Amino acid sequence: MNYQSLQAQIQKRFSNGFQFFASYSWSKWMGLCCDAQGDGQPEIPIPQYYNLNYAVMPGDRTNNFQVSSIYELPFGKNKQYLTRGVGAAIAGGWQVNAILQFYSGSPFSVTAPGTSLNAPSPQRADQIKSHVAIYGPHGLTSPYFDTSAFAPVTTARFGTAPFDSVRGPGFGNMDFGFSVPFGSRTG
Repeated sequence: MNYQSLQAQIQKRFSNGFQFFASYSWSKWMGLCCDAQGDGQPEIPIPQYYNLNYAVMPGDRTNNFQVSSIYELPFGKNKQYLTRGVGAAIAGGWQVNAILQFYSGSPFSVTAPGTSLNAPSPQRADQIKSHVAIYGPHGLTSPYFDTSAFAPVTTARFGTAPFDSVRGPGFGNMDFGFSVPFGSRTG
């Protein structure tokens, strides 16, 4: 296996009621296809065809961006606003926190019926276009990628499409919350 990456991070430690952390990695994970852990049998177990197994690994995420932050609201005892009374008791001690993450989709293989192949392995489709257009998720009736870029194999050979040659949709998520740390509710 071979994993190469560029990794960067920025961090602001908790001070003045604020904490921030962001990280980004740009990477590529290659290996013998297609066991997610990279320790299983190659997809094509025939020794003279081992070179066809070298591909992007299923767990590869080219881009990975993460951000997290915590902000203590400036209300309550020993803060800037609403320092006393009922307002301090209600609004004091609250924190706002957020986690944001975006990462690339996982790669997948385009396969074909294995009737032309007399071997104990999956059949790869023939890739007949040099570039596979990604249309994106448009609904149940339209394809995610250009399916006309691939064709079934009709002779006794392996298809030309590499394993894990098309990347699925990426993922993004944001979690946001309000919280009061235990024991901080004093007026």
